[in-house]
Amino acid sequence: MTLTNSLIVIRHGEDLNEGWVNKSDPDNSQLANWKITAPEWPDYQVKHTVVDEKGNVASTASPLTVFQHGLSDVPQENKDGTKKEFAGEIQAKCLGVNLAKCLEDNGYAKVTKVVTKNTSVKNPNQKEPTPNPFDTVYPFINGDFKDAGSNKVLLINPDNSNLIDPGLASMIGKDESDAGSLYNFNGGSTLLCWDAEGLWGEKVKKKRPYDHSSILGKISEKYLNSSYSLEHEAAPAKGKTVYCFEESKVTIYSFNGNALSKIKTIPRKQP
Repeated sequence: MTLTNSLIVIRHGEDLNEGWVNKSDPDNSQLANWKITAPEWPDYQVKHTVVDEKGNVASTASPLTVFQHGLSDVPQENKDGTKKEFAGEIQAKCLGVNLAKCLEDNGYAKVTKVVTKNTSVKNPNQKEPTPNPFDTVYPFINGDFKDAGSNKVLLINPDNSNLIDPGLASMIGKDESDAGSLYNFNGGSTLLCWDAEGLWGEKVKKKRPYDHSSILGKISEKYLNSSYSLEHEAAPAKGKTVYCFEESKVTIYSFNGNALSKIKTIPRKQP
């Protein structure tokens, strides 16, 4: 079976309800399970490349020292008192173990490039960036992915004054023939993990309406010929909704930790 290169987009996993764990509190009990997954936290030994606000390679460095950890260690409570289905750390571990096989089972080429937010530098206003997108893909990039010498981890410097952080916006705006383009496949599929604000849009009165200028809007404009192609779909669920963009269509899946279940396919809009 011929496997298709795809741009795979996922929202980060479930986070802690009561605030994130700071690196100044390394003995916090909420880190107990995560430090089995990442014993070196808050210093990740990850080979990576940093991308600046113009989409250019700014530096290559290791280790990656982060400010916080925010994925939930146990399922958190919903506002109605019920429990969430998953803990974010479990979602991240399941992605690390099962994502590659799930993609192959559905006809997609293995991931050779991961793009996510750089959590080791502060926003221009000195606010610390969300650690959750990086933490969500950490088990994946620390697994078999890291053993292939040509695989890439690209970390986008954060800028919370923009809906789309400028470095990622620059990558989205580049032609696929450019090595710095989000659409330039590195011999396989690309995995993009981000937060809901960038992917879908800002919250408005406790709701999250679709913003066609969001990341998913821009990607839809490229692959589906319309930035509005997803406007009638549900916003991405944390660590669960998976978008697989390929030429002329996107297929939306639900990830339950073990398998991908197809929700629907949206074809490219004809001119």
